Amino acid sequence: KSDTFESGGWAQTIFSWYGIPYSVTYDYDRDGIYALGGSQALERLSDDDIRKILSHRVIIDGQAARELVKRGFADLIGAEISGEDVLFTGERSEINGDGLSLPRSSRPPVPGAKTLSSLIWRESAYAKEFERVTPSAVLYRNRLGGSVVVMSYHFGLGVSYLYSEARRQFVCDMLDAVNGGA
Repeated sequence: KSDTFESGGWAQTIFSWYGIPYSVTYDYDRDGIYALGGSQALERLSDDDIRKILSHRVIIDGQAARELVKRGFADLIGAEISGEDVLFTGERSEINGDGLSLPRSSRPPVPGAKTLSSLIWRESAYAKEFERVTPSAVLYRNRLGGSVVVMSYHFGLGVSYLYSEARRQFVCDMLDAVNGGA
């Protein structure tokens, strides 16, 4: 379910590309996995709407996470927003170990959050050794009973790093994790 209110917008791009069914809805009591992408979607939502969504299963991109923190929902998303820039050369799935290419920024997890992927640093694109810089996607079960994944990148970016097989598999793994499988 896309809450961007833009005829699918990024959800159409991302989920359609990966073959994942989705729908756009204003009904925040329906079962399913919700997705919040970008700050514009949140501008249209009341605090009560946001609490309803966060009481379900939801994936949130970096732009939406930043806006949620500004609006006082940090304790429900499992990530803190760092104003610091970090240097990284890629992203690695902590679920299956795949390299995931480049996201946009990072969100350190809070206690109780599970890291699903990490931004990493390698000396070169071909180096096998790497150093974890900071978490990139985190899973958190909040006090409302919601299961939330916050990701560092922005859903609305239609760039090639989102369209790899490793990224598709990670999105499927992430959806499984938010659905209770991790």
